[in-house]
Amino acid sequence: IKPEKDFTLKTILEKAKELKVRYGIDGLIIDAYNKLEHKYGKSSETQYISEQLDLLVNFLEINHIHGFLVAHPTKQEKDKNDKMGLNYVIPNLYSVAGSAAFFSKADNGICVYRDYVTGRTKVFIQKVRFTHWGEIGHTEWQYNKESGRFDVVHAGDIIHIQNRNWITNNEIQATL
Repeated sequence: IKPEKDFTLKTILEKAKELKVRYGIDGLIIDAYNKLEHKYGKSSETQYISEQLDLLVNFLEINHIHGFLVAHPTKQEKDKNDKMGLNYVIPNLYSVAGSAAFFSKADNGICVYRDYVTGRTKVFIQKVRFTHWGEIGHTEWQYNKESGRFDVVHAGDIIHIQNRNWITNNEIQATL
């Protein structure tokens, strides 16, 4: 959904409602919140963001749509413990510019982090509102150039989840 005019959350949700009725969509990803057009009016940034998140959460609940909101953090500090100077401090849900509401209003919150020293990607589950949905923790992934996919890293070993190249559909040699 990319409206030519009025690129606001409200406009995107109106189009999503139309797609729900017409095609029965049950998922919506907004990537990235930071790119939307924001009209603060007389509201403070914090109040505005809180209202926008309420609008989104209520829309998803009413329309039985699962939603993902991608929001990028503010400028990150370099990790002082990284002697190579490549990594940044791992952001959290409070690191998103504008409001702590990104933490408080989310049911689940994750952070995808690239470790430039190891070349691995880490996914940090930082918030889980309901325990039957999962638990706080993290996973580690290694990009596999041959398959074009990410393989999970478990106890230091890379485990290939899929041994086919998703573009060519050719089998690749599994290594462990």
